Amino acid sequence: MLAPKPCSAASACRFWLLDNPLAPAAPLQQLGSGNNTDCFPLYCQDTHAWFAITGSRLPEMMAKVCGVHLRPAAFAPGAIVQSSIARINGIVIHQPLGELPVFHVLADSGSAEYLWGALLDAMHEYGGVAAGIDCLPR
Repeated sequence: MLAPKPCSAASACRFWLLDNPLAPAAPLQQLGSGNNTDCFPLYCQDTHAWFAITGSRLPEMMAKVCGVHLRPAAFAPGAIVQSSIARINGIVIHQPLGELPVFHVLADSGSAEYLWGALLDAMHEYGGVAAGIDCLPR
């Protein structure tokens, strides 16, 4: 299982919980069940594409496609920002997986192919490659 679970505050009462795509956790599936009227899930897997990006030059690579300053001093772990990413409205969440720095990029699923191409182009400029989900720590 990917750990820790990314959880970021989108506002005072709205949170993004990103579950392990390989093995969804029961607590997240039970979030809106029972008598809990204060909290309910709004599943975004059909509306949002989710890219996990990592690497030693992650902030520099993201600067090619995103106008927001994402260096560690300004964009600490747990931070979340909504911005234009390669001219697509998206959300970037800084949530390391253990010692591995990771930016989670969420964007409209209809733009996923275009955004993926833009991210690949930026990665190649810094010597990066697509690695696949199996490369992330469990």
